[in-house]
Formats: sequence, C-alpha cells, structure tokens
Amino acid sequence: MDSNYWDEKYSVEEFIYTKVVNRFVAELCGDLEVSGNRRAIELAGGEGRNAVWLAKQGWQVENIDFSQKALDKYLAFAKEEGVAELCSANCADALEFEPLVSPVELAVIAYLQIPEAKLEIATRRLASHVAEGRYLMGVWHSRDNLTGGFGGPRTLMFT
Repeated sequence: MDSNYWDEKYSVEEFIYTKVVNRFVAELCGDLEVSGNRRAIELAGGEGRNAVWLAKQGWQVENIDFSQKALDKYLAFAKEEGVAELCSANCADALEFEPLVSPVELAVIAYLQIPEAKLEIATRRLASHVAEGRYLMGVWHSRDNLTGGFGGPRTLMFT
C-alpha cells in the first residue's frame, strides 16, 4: 500500500475517523505528569484527532503520517481549534520517518494496521525517539473484531 490510497481516502470533506479523540488515548494520556517539556509524536495520526486533543492539553505535537491530504486536514483542524501553534505535520512513512523534534516525552501509535514485522519496526523506531523514563502509548484492534467486534480490519493482517 502506498500514500496514494490514503490521499484518496482523505480527499473527502468530512473527517473519516471523526474529530473526537480516541477514548483510550484520552484515558491513558489525560493525566500524565510531565514536568518541563511537553513534546509528543503521534505516528500515523491521519487527520489528527488525537494530536489536536493532545495540543489542547498543552502538548507540542508532531503528527507523522504518509498522507499529505490527512496532514492538511489535521493542520486545518488544529487552526479551527485554536492550537495551530502547538501542531506540526511531518509527511513520512511509519517505517522510515525522522521526527522534527527528538526526544519527546510522549509517543502515541493508534491503530496502525500493517503486517506484524513492519509494525514492530515502526514501533521500535518510534520508541527510539522517546526520552528515557517517558511514555510510549499504543492502541490496537483486537483479532476478535474479525468475527464479531467493532471496527478494525476485516481480514487477518498479522501472523
């Protein structure tokens, strides 16, 4: 899969994944105690619902995604919410990205649906940019979603 698929998907006016923060991101990141810098990366953040929410909590957030269309929507959303000065966009692949700022105090990866071996590479790469003793947070689909759950992929992508 390449960025053209995602650019086409995000080319619609409405937000594909809503503007509402993921409930797990809000639950797990809402009360983080961080003194000093409050820098965060969201990897494969798409339209930026989580990144904008983090910015509204006072984080300086970089959304890394390989769809420029998604990132354009993210930056417009950040402006709409009054947090544009806290939001940056980085158009890059999850396996090869170089963040604009590193290390960060928080890294979020939510629902990146790629084969397991590639997911491990992306997660390790992201973790390498987290300051020692700080936070790496992930949200994943359950394999149960394939047969009776909500959302997520309709075919098994991981082995």
